[in-house]
Amino acid sequence: MRTVAQTAVLMSILTLGSKLIGFIREMVMSNYFGTSYVTDAYVMAFTILSVLFGGIITAISTAYLPVFSRISESEGKLEGDRFTSEIVNILLAISVVIS
Repeated sequence: MRTVAQTAVLMSILTLGSKLIGFIREMVMSNYFGTSYVTDAYVMAFTILSVLFGGIITAISTAYLPVFSRISESEGKLEGDRFTSEIVNILLAISVVIS
């Protein structure tokens, strides 16, 4: 079983890797497109989607985790898994409708 310190180090490494990949993406885009209205439109669209999805994911995880923990502790792992399955199915249905 992992300790809290190992998990924190792993999360730090993954976050750093994500930032590095994002930096490389920006450099490639700048090299390929330069500065133009096309680049500005892409960056604006990407930023809006990132903020929107980031907020949605934060809201879902903030609401989901306490309920999942309570159900798993009081009713067992199987009920916690069932709850997770229901939430994933609902989010998938909403995503299909939005798409």
